[in-house]
Amino acid sequence: MMANKVVLEQAAQEFSEANKPHPRIYELEPKDGRDLLEEVQSSPVEKYNVDIEDTTFTTEKIWRCTSAFYTSRRE
Repeated sequence: MMANKVVLEQAAQEFSEANKPHPRIYELEPKDGRDLLEEVQSSPVEKYNVDIEDTTFTTEKIWRCTSAFYTSRRE
């Protein structure tokens, strides 16, 4: 049986290739894994200007459900 080839977008392909080498996160000792994740997650992230509205809904089956609505600011 022949496997189907998955074609990725360019950015996804580059990400996949960059993360191909071992060790993988699950192959590391816990401390090393935590250090790696902290390093990866410390990169800057572009955040958009948004208005945030927290709303709580009360229903019969679910007592309370809180949702956040993000609306982009048109500047």
